[in-house]
Amino acid sequence: MLDHANPIVSLVLPYKMEFLNVVVAFVAEIGQSLGASEKEKGHLRLAAEEVFNYIMEALPASENAEVFYLRGEEDGDAVKFTFSYHSTPINVRATPEFAVSDIETTLEGLGLSLAKRVTDSFECINCGSDGWLIVFTKRLGEFQSVLHSKAEPEKADVDTKQDGGLHITRAVSRHVPQLMDLVYRTYRYSYAKNYFYNEAGLQKAIEEEKLIALVAEDGEEKAIGCIIAFFDSPQLAEIGGAMIDPGHRSGPGIMLLARQCRRLIGEEAFKNTLFYSRTVTSHTYSQQLNKLYKFAPLGLRLSVYEHARFVGIATEQEYRESLLFGILSSNMKGRELQLYVPPEHRQMVRDLFANTGIAAEISAEELADATCVCTNITRIGNEKKKVMEIQVNEIGNDFAAVLKKETFAIQQDGFVTCLLAIPADKALPAEIGKVLKDNKYFFSGLHISTKNRWFLLYTNLYYQRFQFANVKLYDLIAQELLHYIEKEYLAMYQ
Repeated sequence: MLDHANPIVSLVLPYKMEFLNVVVAFVAEIGQSLGASEKEKGHLRLAAEEVFNYIMEALPASENAEVFYLRGEEDGDAVKFTFSYHSTPINVRATPEFAVSDIETTLEGLGLSLAKRVTDSFECINCGSDGWLIVFTKRLGEFQSVLHSKAEPEKADVDTKQDGGLHITRAVSRHVPQLMDLVYRTYRYSYAKNYFYNEAGLQKAIEEEKLIALVAEDGEEKAIGCIIAFFDSPQLAEIGGAMIDPGHRSGPGIMLLARQCRRLIGEEAFKNTLFYSRTVTSHTYSQQLNKLYKFAPLGLRLSVYEHARFVGIATEQEYRESLLFGILSSNMKGRELQLYVPPEHRQMVRDLFANTGIAAEISAEELADATCVCTNITRIGNEKKKVMEIQVNEIGNDFAAVLKKETFAIQQDGFVTCLLAIPADKALPAEIGKVLKDNKYFFSGLHISTKNRWFLLYTNLYYQRFQFANVKLYDLIAQELLHYIEKEYLAMYQ
């Protein structure tokens, strides 16, 4: 029976993640009915999504017999929502408050921290044998009572700065000058994408959807941060370009961008797109953000360029930058893949793909000889970065001679690093491991081409004094891969 003294609107559903959009829409629409502005509706959507995600992530798959309920009601000049929770007891004290300055130890508390930032009160209530309740309220600047037929209450002062007044939007042509300015404020002139220093080039990339940029704007519509998806093709895109103005790094901007980016890449339009990332290893800031996306590490691109200079982020500058390559695992479930690797690397590759969601069959099948006469390669050199990339399209009987000649020529031309991609979609000649080792190439993980073809990645550092200890990694699997690569590197000189 409806309590006329305190009427509510309620929603009852099974505990299933598939109802996330229903829950979010319910909260937003109740808010709108009570006078929420578009900005306030955005805050309500974010809070509802984070709370429901938190509830479902904590709920064991075998224990979803309970019924989830959600109540919405008026609370003075605010809207109040109560979520049921029937999972493992909430340890409020043990859930850390997320802090950008300490992502590593506070990442677990990101979702609830976001919800708290955009609401006016937030609490977890222990109901004993009836489980828990998660309750939040949001004051509305133009509150209008619908459930109560009383006179409109006096409006309290609304804190419009609770999230810094930030708004996330997709970049269009008007954002070009601001994005260029943001790159300068973040990197000066060391950013890897050259067209970010050319207005016409950047505008063309946005208009042709070669990139999709999510921009965080402040209350004056000034861009203070962004995250970018760079499309190699409709089936392959790199998530990168995460940057925040140095003056806003302690705020919620990067958290809001990261969450919005997760929503973007989860859209139906990108269900067949493989997203990858290449994050720097001079610090772990970007790697920790990748935990939000669920990227799985697959390879290391060692010593590929001189350090980018991040304004306001201290890094060592005596050595060259290395990049961690990973793919987004959240949209890989159910995909199948057949790869061929040398027997000695089979277990390592299996361990890497076990973390991706891809059903990968890793074969150590070998051929007595190459299947063609002539080796076909593609050579891409970057003189400024002093790095050469060789993609082996076909392995011929002359592979040993071709590799030896190319390796010597690359060194003579002044390159200090060579990344060699060996095709992994066909069985390899039995002697390929010895040929690679003789020419000082060591296994470094996996690589994927712009045409969605998988390769084994090998590296030649020539005579660099490379220090593996300078490679900073956050993910435990990435750390295991680094130790494996270092052992392969040292084995060449034993």
